[in-house]
Amino acid sequence: MSIEGVSKFKTLGVCLVRGKRQPWRTFLLYGPPGTGKSYLAKAVATEAYSTFFSVSSSDLASTRVQESEKVVSNLFRMARKSKPSDIRKRFDKCIYIPLPDSKARKHIFKVHLGNTPNNLTESDFESLAHKTEGFSGSDIDVCVKDVLYEPIRKTQDATFFVKKTEGLWVPCGPKEPGAVQTTMQELAAQGLAEKISPPPVTQTDFDKVLARQKPTVNKSDLEVYERFTKEFGEKS
Repeated sequence: MSIEGVSKFKTLGVCLVRGKRQPWRTFLLYGPPGTGKSYLAKAVATEAYSTFFSVSSSDLASTRVQESEKVVSNLFRMARKSKPSDIRKRFDKCIYIPLPDSKARKHIFKVHLGNTPNNLTESDFESLAHKTEGFSGSDIDVCVKDVLYEPIRKTQDATFFVKKTEGLWVPCGPKEPGAVQTTMQELAAQGLAEKISPPPVTQTDFDKVLARQKPTVNKSDLEVYERFTKEFGEKS
């Protein structure tokens, strides 16, 4: 049964919970950083119409034991007042959230790129997914954020612009038909600042960024998660 299905039991499937048939009440979602564990937990809480409390170890840790106990006590008191709510305590089920596979990485690139003008093809997205094996969802997010500024950098450094039919000035090469030797600053001085448009994102932009970016999760970390899964957990 999916996590979503289990989370809905209490709110939507009360009539199904009888006798020994009880839903899992607590989960431990573990795995490499940046794989969406917190987002998944929030999504489950939303589907179950529950209040989600996000608590890190630093929130609970204190040099004074009494202070830590007070924080934990207050947390559970707030959870009781906000029923139904989701908060981690003892875990009935341990579920491994692994790094995204090739299909997931391809989708993550598309999601983060959104409606930003680009000329990437389906083949380009497949190539990006292949080149980023070992990347987490957060790694891809950082990559795309960096890539989105590549067209801005090109615009700032450009010495040739071409005027498009819609009146926008776009950076170009010196040999492009209609190319005018000018700079962003000169166009702005002519009152054309709002007409300057960066070029679309290209595959080359991604290649440039990926050449300097490495995955943040190493193989030794993954081996630890895999060993823990074999002994205590299960894969999502």
